[in-house]
Amino acid sequence: MAVAFVIFKSRCGAAAAADLQQHSHPLLWITEAAPEARDVSWRNMRVSYRVVPLYRLGVVIAASLLTVFFAIPVTAVQGIAKYEKLKKWFPPASAVQLM
Repeated sequence: MAVAFVIFKSRCGAAAAADLQQHSHPLLWITEAAPEARDVSWRNMRVSYRVVPLYRLGVVIAASLLTVFFAIPVTAVQGIAKYEKLKKWFPPASAVQLM
């Protein structure tokens, strides 16, 4: 279950959103007022500054791996799709036909 926090510019907008159901299925998109700030356990919301560089490194590594492993099949498919044009501009590509 996903939870989202939304900030409204006016109390009228917040009250209207709290009374709306955004989906025909009653258990999906149910809106309710947010808890008071003193009722939120803020200790659970923070991330240690020691862990942030590890998260950043993980994101960079994951993005790099996804890019590399996605680029290779896409390049292969594009090469196959435009094989005739590729043979015209790059004659050694006709060696692929021999395989």
